[in-house]
Amino acid sequence: TTDLGCERDLVSDASTAFNCFELGISRCAMIRYKGWCSEGWDTHQNLELQSTNFNDLFDYLDGIMRELSDREALSKRVTVVVFSEMGRAPQLNTWGGKDHWTFTSTMLIGAGIAGGQSIGAVDASGIGFAIDPDSGALSTSGEALSPAHLGATLLTLSGLNAEEYT
Repeated sequence: TTDLGCERDLVSDASTAFNCFELGISRCAMIRYKGWCSEGWDTHQNLELQSTNFNDLFDYLDGIMRELSDREALSKRVTVVVFSEMGRAPQLNTWGGKDHWTFTSTMLIGAGIAGGQSIGAVDASGIGFAIDPDSGALSTSGEALSPAHLGATLLTLSGLNAEEYT
């Protein structure tokens, strides 16, 4: 589809990935979203673009999930992971934007995911709380979420014993 002259084809890319899954060519795929009109997410000012990027991304995710739901057998096996390698600081910088931050979010959608949950939290300063890794509940005696937790979750969703790999 085209939006104000910008070519957008994430749903088509997802369709290609789904075809590869159905043919047994691949078990995973990565699709990079560079923001609305490829403007990028790494903005330290102009926060309006962040809102545009999010709205655009959620439109894509809706299309990707509709495409997946049309492939009934595949929809029972595919989990979509949306994440960034970094987060954004909770406070505004001197340009009215947000700088890099050590905490970020990950979204899991699809097979094996009990929706409507939020695992983890941050305090008023944007510092992550510890969680109980077995329940996902906040816990003062727990541990901070890390990339290893995401990896273990994805291994478990794919039917592997995460303890063998982590």
